[in-house]
Amino acid sequence: MLFNGGTICLNCHIGYCDPRCPDAPQPPVIARCAKCGEEIRMGDRYFGFRSDTYCEPCAEEMTLQDLADLYNEPGWKEE
Repeated sequence: MLFNGGTICLNCHIGYCDPRCPDAPQPPVIARCAKCGEEIRMGDRYFGFRSDTYCEPCAEEMTLQDLADLYNEPGWKEE
């Protein structure tokens, strides 16, 4: 955020940095992915299961059986 005289951003030319401005501060970190450890920031799409949080790419590649295995659950059943 470069401000001209403390009032206008030199990139987005407004009095505060619009979130789309390249100099805008990143949103705060709200969690870390339980699988890959990547930061999950406010506004990111993520999956919460029990007390764990997964980033969108990790959650999309996990199967139901993967989740069952992580939590020592039986998973698929047959009657």
